[in-house]
Amino acid sequence: GHNKKGEYKEIPLETTAHFAGIDFEFGEGGIHASWDNRIFEADDEYDIEDIDVTSYYPNLAIQNNFRPQHLGEAFSKVYLNMLSERRKYPKGSPENASYKIVLNGSYGKFGDEYSFLYDPKVMLEICLNGQLLIAMLCERLSFIEGVTIIQANTDGVTIRIPKKNRPQMEKICKKWEQMTSLELEYASYKKMVISNVNNTWLR
Repeated sequence: GHNKKGEYKEIPLETTAHFAGIDFEFGEGGIHASWDNRIFEADDEYDIEDIDVTSYYPNLAIQNNFRPQHLGEAFSKVYLNMLSERRKYPKGSPENASYKIVLNGSYGKFGDEYSFLYDPKVMLEICLNGQLLIAMLCERLSFIEGVTIIQANTDGVTIRIPKKNRPQMEKICKKWEQMTSLELEYASYKKMVISNVNNTWLR
């Protein structure tokens, strides 16, 4: 928010919602949810599927024209160009990693009053919309019979799902992609051992 002088004042963005058996924590660092002290395993009947948004915050900014007001359209053009350049290099390469740091690092600079990118409104637009869209994806996936939301984080969700219901998952994810103009990527795991939200072991 802004006060009468037009100066930005910090807004605490922390709240918790209990849903699908776990607490979803919303805050300036993004959304976080996880079971504590649980082991989830894939078997003949169930899959463990990790669903992440590709380059989430940069793509969210680009698709919605979220940009620092004082930099205008030029920022969006440069940001899009950097995202396009990153895609030219394979994941795991130094070039890809470098572009990722610059793209994601810009988000933090929106909240840094000493940065030329400083514009808290953009940071809030990305952060709040980002969390709400992940929460919506989690909600829609939770309606699938037999699904357990294992964890959610800033840019994705992990679920345990009956193999027979994968087509329903794919339909929901496709509809979410069409609505948001964002892209989801998938990874399957055999086992997840969760101590807490910050400590997860994957295989």
